[in-house]
Amino acid sequence: MTKYVLYLFFCASLISCNSTQIIAQENIQSVSYQKWVAGLEDGGSGVNFYVNLIQPLHKDIALISVHFHGQEALFEKTSETEYVAKIHSGQKDLIMDENPENEYGNQSAVINLKSNEAILTFHKNGETFTKKVENVKEKPIIAFPSRNKEKN
Repeated sequence: MTKYVLYLFFCASLISCNSTQIIAQENIQSVSYQKWVAGLEDGGSGVNFYVNLIQPLHKDIALISVHFHGQEALFEKTSETEYVAKIHSGQKDLIMDENPENEYGNQSAVINLKSNEAILTFHKNGETFTKKVENVKEKPIIAFPSRNKEKN
């Protein structure tokens, strides 16, 4: 009886992992990025990374972060099917903590990706899953206008 229960648990775990991968893969409508540059000196620059879904994620699944061009950023949900991660160029803030889970953004390993590839991180019921996406489309750059200096 114990072997049967363990077998069912193992099969359920495999199905659960595969269903998360299928949901993530089949539900992605488009993935793109757009570089931006501020119009002010010292205003910075960066990349906005967009994920558009065909339908909202199941309530047990959350899109958490993206690893793109050697940097990581957390996603913000802009609508039920749209997410954006804002990657600021040159920012390498490290959070030091005794618990490695609290050190978001610290890179423990080098991830080799092509310039049009990214890794998306999902959470489902407390477990972390990743999905590599290819052919990330580049949108035209946004060059914000500069502001005129005030005259005294």
